[in-house]
Amino acid sequence: MPALESKGWLRFLGVVMIASGVLSVLSIVGILFAWLYIWVGVLLWQAADRASQAAQMREPAMLEQFLLKLKTVIIIAGVATAVSVILSIFGFIMMFAFGWAATWMEMMDM
Repeated sequence: MPALESKGWLRFLGVVMIASGVLSVLSIVGILFAWLYIWVGVLLWQAADRASQAAQMREPAMLEQFLLKLKTVIIIAGVATAVSVILSIFGFIMMFAFGWAATWMEMMDM
């Protein structure tokens, strides 16, 4: 069963995400995002548990819960990626705007 085969990697990623969240708390900016890492880590750990339960019990409800946990993780990753792309584009626009303004002001001093 593919869900059961992914259990080890899901737990590994869950532990890494939780540890990343705990370490993020140590920085000022990281405090804002630490909860997100911890939440994703817990969801991954829970998904691994549901995969194991689905394989042992042969219960479709557990498999559905496994897929719902993974769906939530994928949605969080998608939203975080979209926000990162938007902020990056905004940063590039601001970089060019400030660079252009600085060049223009320097030319006016001549």
